[in-house]
Amino acid sequence: LGGLVGTVLLVFLFAAYLVRSAIEPVEDVARAARRLREGDRTARAKERAGTDEASELTRDFNTMAATLARTLEDVGRQRSELEAVLDSAGEGITMTDPDGELVFSNERMETLWLELGMHSGGSIWERVARLAQLTPDPESYGPAFAAIAADPEAVLEDDFDVPSLQRSFHGYTAPVRGPYGFVIGRVFSLRETTTERAAEQAKEQFLATVSHELRTPLTSIRGYLELVRDGEAGELTREQDRFLEIVDRSARNLHTLVDDLLTLGRSATAGLELELDEVELDELVSECVESAGTEAAEKRIAVRLDAEPGLRVRGDRRRLGQLATNLVGNAIKFTPMGGSVDVSAHRDGGVASLEVSDTGIGIPAAEQERLFERFFRASSAAAAQVPGTGLGLAISKEIAEAHGGTITVRSAEGAGTTFRVELPVGGPQ
Repeated sequence: LGGLVGTVLLVFLFAAYLVRSAIEPVEDVARAARRLREGDRTARAKERAGTDEASELTRDFNTMAATLARTLEDVGRQRSELEAVLDSAGEGITMTDPDGELVFSNERMETLWLELGMHSGGSIWERVARLAQLTPDPESYGPAFAAIAADPEAVLEDDFDVPSLQRSFHGYTAPVRGPYGFVIGRVFSLRETTTERAAEQAKEQFLATVSHELRTPLTSIRGYLELVRDGEAGELTREQDRFLEIVDRSARNLHTLVDDLLTLGRSATAGLELELDEVELDELVSECVESAGTEAAEKRIAVRLDAEPGLRVRGDRRRLGQLATNLVGNAIKFTPMGGSVDVSAHRDGGVASLEVSDTGIGIPAAEQERLFERFFRASSAAAAQVPGTGLGLAISKEIAEAHGGTITVRSAEGAGTTFRVELPVGGPQ
């Protein structure tokens, strides 16, 4: 009996030891883990001295909990900093999940939603659909929605007006990718452009007004110059005629500038008006090259023409002549003495192409995207002190696009430039 009691006592002591050294630490770790899961970042298991596995488990858990707490603190701080940066942005920014449910919106976007009459709630697509209803042509946004639905990686942007509020905006949307390259959502941005648009319209109106006011006296000046040079006011000496020729050339240049300003003004307000007819493009280009012959001869520039006979397009002859004259004139203007200019016009299927190449000063690669902007002049042109207004190429682009065509450029600084215009032979659709 005494041996049995001793055995039971030993079993009891071993069980107590087992509970104290193994089970209690595990339960303590489990309780701390539950608290950690519930958001208590200070949760820790009671550490015990010793080198047994349970003691090491407790210490490892506490080390992991401390590391996790620091990581969560860093993530929280970074998120707060990111939100502060986004909230300070001047444009509204929203991120959605792949289904279009809002994940985050900065303060500016929340303000814009309210100002546009958008109440909280609803997916981004519901909000954008309601926003489209505020524009002058809601149906025009159907293809954009379809494009995003068909291609989740589509990038779209657009300028639009909200007439009821007399405000203008620029919208942009693009996919957001996760660390492994998969699309995890979409970002939307909304920037108000009311002030910019108003300033642009005021500038266009000013240019149009000034152009009209200048055109009338210029017409009179050129008319009377022609009469004087024709001898209507008496015979001129050779020197007097040379002086008047300089005045006439300056008047023509100013008249061209005024016409350019008027062209851009009309394009900005109502688009270019075209008088469509069958145009013999080969003859038109030949006339432009011939007209530029004097200027080319003065600089000893060889101008070579390769035009396909009978090449015709449907278009506005005056506007296409203006486009060709701009390109040939620019090529001669930016080509140094003794250089060459090649002009070609050919048909390729349903497209007529006009290409003008020169051996001139070229255009820096970083500036080529801006080449067709109004009033933009390349740094190479400024460095070479070549005069110009920065309007010719902008007008050329307007004319090409009004005909349903395109204009592109290839250039290398110091190695010449090639402009290529492609026009549908059947005219604009």
